[in-house]
This record gives sequence, structure tokens and C-alpha cells, in this order.
Amino acid sequence: MKDISLEFHSRLGDFPAMKYQISPRAQEAGVYPIVDLNRRKAGLLERGIRLYDFGVGDDSLSVDTHVHSRFVRELQTSSRYPLSEGNKTLRDAIAEYLGRRFRVDLDPASQILSVTGSKEAIYHLPSLIFEPGLPKDTVIGPNLGYPPYPKGTLMAGAKYHPVQLLPENGFLLELDSLAPEILKKTALAWLNYPHNPTGATCDKEYLARQVETAKRYQIILCSDECYADVYFGDPPPSILQVTTEGVLAFHSLSKRSGLTGWRAGFIAGDSQILAEYRRLRNTIGVATPEPVQLMAELSWSDDHHVAARREVFRNMRATAEKAFRSMNLEYFQSDASFYYWIKAPACNTGESYFEELFQAGIIVTPSEFFDETLFGWFRISLVTTPDELIEALALWQDVHARVTA
Repeated sequence: MKDISLEFHSRLGDFPAMKYQISPRAQEAGVYPIVDLNRRKAGLLERGIRLYDFGVGDDSLSVDTHVHSRFVRELQTSSRYPLSEGNKTLRDAIAEYLGRRFRVDLDPASQILSVTGSKEAIYHLPSLIFEPGLPKDTVIGPNLGYPPYPKGTLMAGAKYHPVQLLPENGFLLELDSLAPEILKKTALAWLNYPHNPTGATCDKEYLARQVETAKRYQIILCSDECYADVYFGDPPPSILQVTTEGVLAFHSLSKRSGLTGWRAGFIAGDSQILAEYRRLRNTIGVATPEPVQLMAELSWSDDHHVAARREVFRNMRATAEKAFRSMNLEYFQSDASFYYWIKAPACNTGESYFEELFQAGIIVTPSEFFDETLFGWFRISLVTTPDELIEALALWQDVHARVTA
């Protein structure tokens, strides 16, 4: 029998190579930094090198057994389309959490919106705000910050105005320090405290200053508060404690409860903005699945497992800081998040130091992942187990001694 498939492929070969249209914006967004890091880690594993991965904020602690056992008991065997705004019981649980944690009273029906993790919600928000020809075309955000802030802006066709965050002012972004010409063109601004990647925090007075400036220039002020429950001193404040008018607070269970794989979070704040965003998200179709909503409801309702996680991280921080001091490493001292922002030794270029650590199996995140113009610093995430941390720090000290000799 004649091989039709070969003949078909032969005929296809007579045509010139196909060229498909791809959005220049999508190409400009490039590859998400973690994707390339994962590719390189796979190469180490193929060589049989054990990894101590401090690169991604994805901790190794087990899901709380009390929450998980309740989830198993209450999970329904039936399935239906989930509501994009989140089930009433979930939004009620979130409102109760906000009341306990921040002493604020929000309407679950109009001021809270369930999201499938804060990352996608942050990325999609600019598409609600921007369109070519509108008078305001700018987003303000940290130049040392979470990549979805500029990438979501780019894909919405808007301009991202980066504000350089510096250690001398505690990595705080002060809107009022920017030129009025920039603020007048701005429709959206991002704050992030506790801060990724440094762990820097702010107080309520700082948030009140940013709200005042944002209202003066009619800017939607977004506060990424995903690390608000990972603290070791005074509990960090929320922008919701200042106002709910013209602001949106983003929260997630990824860091609070270690549920990175479940993709569960919420947005809370201005009811008018959320009504518009709810309508858009119904079109996008990013409703949180019913089982995830149940796990989220149980997790927001329980504070005991969060306190227990903080104690584990507190002890790991003490272990890590002792090792940093023994190596004379310069790092930003914070009392929130499970991140450390560390400077490479002066006797090495940052790149060579990172590479020595990497080849030994110690994975860190270079500063250029968060700010393409900044070099010589790196972030580590205390996401291993406590025993793995001790092993990794011993190996790190050996590498450090060798490369700084």
C-alpha cells in the first residue's frame, strides 16, 4: 500500500516555511526569569548534584493537618461551575479574617473578590484600566519588584514607570517624590510591603501618605500584601486600614499557609473598581475551582497554623543569620517575609559568586530578576526544611571560604 503520510509530508515540504503573527508585546515580555532558572537546575540534577533551592518562594513545610483533614471531610463529590467572585462562604471567611487581622469591616458581597492566586490577578488588572487613546497611560511601580507588575502593564499597552528602591530609605516607594507630570499621567500604582525581594516593611503612616497622593491625582492604589502574615516583629499593616476608597489590597494563601500549588487569594477594597473587575474576570474565565475555594475558606478561617509556620521560619532565620555573620555577608535586616536580600562579597563580581554557589547546588535569585539594572545582590528564600538549611549553610560556608580566599 502506498504510504500516503509520506506523500503528504513531501507535498508540505514544497511550501515555504510558515510565518505566524505573534504580538510584539508578548515577545517584548520575554521569558519569565524563573523559567530559565528551572532549566538550569534541571541540568544540575542530570549531573547528579544535590540541590538546595533558595531561589523560588515555595516552602517545603507540610500543609496544616487540621485544615487538610477538615478539607477531606467536607469536600463534595459533585462538581459545578465555580463563581468567579468566589462562593459566599469563602468571601465571608475572608471578611472575618480581615476583621481579625486588621480590624477592618468589609462587605463580602461587594468589597471582596476571590482570585486564583495573586499573580494572575496582578497581571490581568491593567487590562481593565488601559486602552490606547485614554489620557492616563502610565503605571508606577517598584524597580526592585515582582515581575508581573511591569509585564502585565506591557501586555495592556501601557507604560511602566519604575521607581528605584534604595536601602537608605528602607526600600520605600514615595509617590509624592515623583514629578507632577508623571503622576498626572498615572492611572495605577503598585506598593508591596512586606516587600519582595528584600522583606522591607512600612507603617500605617507611610500608607496614609501614599493614599493622600493617589487621591490627589486620581490614581488607583494597589497594595500587594501577600507577605502580611509572615512577620517576626509588629504585624505589618494593610492599606485597608487607611481607606477602601480608590485602593485594592491583594492577598494570597501561598505564603500565609504554604498553599502555592493551590492558587488561592483575594482582592479587597473599592467596591466600584471590584464590580468592574468582577465583570471582566467573568469574561476571562479565571474562577477559582470549587475544591480550592473550600481549602481557601478553611485556611482563612484558621490562624493557628499560620502562627506555627512563623515559629518555624523564626528559628530558620536565626540559623541563617548566624551563618551570614560568620561569612561577613552584608544583608538587609528586616522582620518580615522569609526572604533575605544579600550583597555578594566585594572581592567577587556578583555573577561569579552566584555561579560558584549554583555549581555547588545552592540556588539563589540574582538581583537582575527584579531589577535589570541592579547587579551584585541576590535574594534567598528560606524554603528548605530546617535540616536541609543546616546542610546548605555548611556547604555555602565552604564555597564562600574558597572563592574569597
